Amino acid sequence: SPYWSAFPRSPMVMDLNFMGENIFIINNHFKCCGDGIMNLDDLGDEETRRYTASNLLKEYIDTNLPNENVIVLGDLNDILTDVLANNVFQMIINDSENYLFADMEIAEGSSADWSYPTWPSHLDHILITNELFDELDNSDIQTIKIDEYLDGGWNEYDQNISDHRPVALKLDFGTSINGDINGDGTLNIQDIILIVTMVLSGDYASLADMNEDGTVNILDVVLVAFIIMNPEP
Repeated sequence: SPYWSAFPRSPMVMDLNFMGENIFIINNHFKCCGDGIMNLDDLGDEETRRYTASNLLKEYIDTNLPNENVIVLGDLNDILTDVLANNVFQMIINDSENYLFADMEIAEGSSADWSYPTWPSHLDHILITNELFDELDNSDIQTIKIDEYLDGGWNEYDQNISDHRPVALKLDFGTSINGDINGDGTLNIQDIILIVTMVLSGDYASLADMNEDGTVNILDVVLVAFIIMNPEP
């Protein structure tokens, strides 16, 4: 209950593994509304509640996930471009060595690309930790304008789906192929030799777990051999 004011909707943490990468995703829906002015002396002030929530999330990540790939996202119900005194995300923005709002360019750009067009404002954000900074290179982030694909346009989207547009992030984790143990960009006999060596020595690498069963064994060797003999066109 001490956190209900800051988080009227509890954050949800997802711990997942994808293609050998461990990622923590923290989904949120912050308190809405307010007058745009942050009054830290009023604990019921909407901006203050979002400010508290932002700082509690940062504290949670700093304490529990300091070296992990973390993505914080959701309807954070405030803009990134407020002046310092009223910016509920300022403590996070100031810690630029460790955190980055991947959608800052959208927030600073044309209102046509904002997530909440009826205001208009950009309220839906994607925050990443520094462990993902490199993966942001050659990647993409954009507001997905589903309404432009509907016959009824924005009115149909607003009435049947949401008053916010989704914001999506695509991260590039590199060109490594699962099973490409020597990192030369392709699967070949050298990778089979390395996987066999790992099986015999017990010195495993996640890239060698081709069938993702949590261990490296002869089945992974067979799978690599099959891919080599049956390359995709």
